[in-house]
Amino acid sequence: MTVRYDCSHGFFHRDILTPKGETTKQAIPIQNLKDALTYAEQDIKDRWEWYKEKFKKGMKK
Repeated sequence: MTVRYDCSHGFFHRDILTPKGETTKQAIPIQNLKDALTYAEQDIKDRWEWYKEKFKKGMKK
């Protein structure tokens, strides 16, 4: 699993990408770009190991 944050579709969201190429968008109800950046940075800092393990498990399937 890979995670990416952006607001390119007119709203702040997290894209979850699987090793198989599947993508899921998860809207996050934050309007202020500064707050959105802070949220994304903190999530990645807090959960990077979890994201890494999910990605590695997905590669084994």
